Amino acid sequence: MIKRLILGVFTLGTLTISAQRNSASPYSYFGIGESFEAVTVEQASMGGIGAAMKNNRYLNFSNPASTADLRIATYGIGGSLSLITIKEGTT
Repeated sequence: MIKRLILGVFTLGTLTISAQRNSASPYSYFGIGESFEAVTVEQASMGGIGAAMKNNRYLNFSNPASTADLRIATYGIGGSLSLITIKEGTT
């Protein structure tokens, strides 16, 4: 049991967590890179709708005024994964 606990703590301690989204596109420096919109799972499942969605259970990043109806402390966690391969062009 102790070995599993130590292994679990070690595994969680080695994970890399980033609070900001970084783009690996070389064009992002010039402002023509990949676009990214922060939406929750609920908004993404409805096609990215945000301004009209008002619910007292879910966070809404597109309309911050909708958080006035939240009755309990609400936390959201999410993740995304994108794999990008950049190669040098050859003729």
